[in-house]
Amino acid sequence: MSSVSLRTIDQLAPSEFENLTYDILHSSGLRHLVWRTPGADGGRDIEGYFFQTDVSGHTDIQKWYVECKRYSSAVDWPTVWSKVSYADANKAHFLLLVTNSNPSPNCETLIERWNSENRVLKIRVWRGYELLALLNAFPMVAVKYGLSAPTRSTITDFLDLGTEISKISQSTYAAYEFNTDLRPGLEALAALAELLTCRVKDLATFGRFVSPAAERIDGLYPWAEMVGDARVGVEIAIRAILATLRFATSFEKVRVTLASTSFIAEPVSAKRLLDVSGLRLLMITCLWSDVEVALPLPNSEPQVFHFCYRPWQPNGKF
Repeated sequence: MSSVSLRTIDQLAPSEFENLTYDILHSSGLRHLVWRTPGADGGRDIEGYFFQTDVSGHTDIQKWYVECKRYSSAVDWPTVWSKVSYADANKAHFLLLVTNSNPSPNCETLIERWNSENRVLKIRVWRGYELLALLNAFPMVAVKYGLSAPTRSTITDFLDLGTEISKISQSTYAAYEFNTDLRPGLEALAALAELLTCRVKDLATFGRFVSPAAERIDGLYPWAEMVGDARVGVEIAIRAILATLRFATSFEKVRVTLASTSFIAEPVSAKRLLDVSGLRLLMITCLWSDVEVALPLPNSEPQVFHFCYRPWQPNGKF
């Protein structure tokens, strides 16, 4: 790697801190993540769901509201209360405050009092020092934002993508042996290899992931119908996601609606729904593509996937 300087959480731009929070939440198991309208303080909130299955096989669905914002000083109770009242009014089960700072002593006391009063809504906090521990648990996320250099501990994350590529290779070889269609596997392999090469170059040059520039996209694959007034996007990301999604669900065609910051994929005539293996492949692809995805509800038909790619930052500058 060329000489690149690592950053600290405090050096992240506000939008980067929000995106970092999103990636940690997803890596921690929160699903159906969506951005909420920016609040009065300019920060963006996240809404997501956690599925918890008990020993009887019953699954409880927890609704989480997440406030993520960098603070220059300790967080006071009035700041937390404004988020609590909103989350409580919207029947959330948990409010998670994610901050590079810490709640003030009085705020900590009032949070503890709130949680002890048997209310439906519970308040949780990821403090600055707890974020560092989470980044140790998800080292690839730290590397992605230039908070840590690639080390032996991140080899597993590279292996995650490498393992998926290997699985697709084996499946494609089996398709060859049985004289079936090789194209979905070959397209997915080509797209993921391109994505992996791009990210390795990012780390070598900038020490973190850098989204490529948006570009005009008129067509990617013959089976992808591209529509939308704003025909721009991040082609390498869209190509990787569509190819892996087709490999995972075996759809015949997909309708892709492009916008300046997002795109929607609507598979047509999919032979199977996205299963656990396919979900893992899609999630890994999105992480490496720097793309957020709002998944359809489990077993819903038709399955429609909403994707949002992060803003391009020229020359690795934020």
